[in-house]
Amino acid sequence: MATVYTVGSNKKYISELEKAQREAREGEGCIWQKSSSCKDCIGIAYLNSNAEGNDCTNPNDEYIKFSNSCSVECELTGWTIKDEATHIYTFPEFILQSNSLLTLKSGKGTDTTEALFWDNNGNSGQCPAIWNNDGDTVYLRDKQGSLVLENEY
Repeated sequence: MATVYTVGSNKKYISELEKAQREAREGEGCIWQKSSSCKDCIGIAYLNSNAEGNDCTNPNDEYIKFSNSCSVECELTGWTIKDEATHIYTFPEFILQSNSLLTLKSGKGTDTTEALFWDNNGNSGQCPAIWNNDGDTVYLRDKQGSLVLENEY
């Protein structure tokens, strides 16, 4: 019913937790239920997890490009994107046009029809970067919370 997330060095039950997560994902229950809303249309065209220079000072060069490969528009309002940790972005009112791309940047800026900004402030002065340079998982869910895509890199 959840994703595994460990804190610190306490990994005593990690293999059991990962096995349970794998079984839940394969069973497609609860949060692992596949979305029927544009699920076959939305994909990740490109993910740049390693910004040029310092990720913390250049978060807009850390981004994901989503594609809509279908001939219908997809409303993303209320959808969420999450990494393996606790970073969650909720899409504002937004429609991804047919056969088009959308760039979601980790930093700040003004949203347009082609680019949205996570505007991650980095809690308590921490680094605003989202995506781990050495690997992470992207979870995209529709507004009902059903899984649209999961991409591990």
